[in-house]
Amino acid sequence: MLRCVEFVEQVTEMEEGASRPLARLWFQLHRLACRYCRRYLRQMRAVREVMQAPASPE
Repeated sequence: MLRCVEFVEQVTEMEEGASRPLARLWFQLHRLACRYCRRYLRQMRAVREVMQAPASPE
């Protein structure tokens, strides 16, 4: 299974779908087992969502 540092290094690749099936499996298994990495992934998704939102005129 992946270590947390490996999980963090692979987040972008996994989110973009640019990974091999076996690497994706190890990533998902770690995500299921590690609450800290689940939190990190939620935070990264939230940041990406905010960054992609259109800017509101002031």
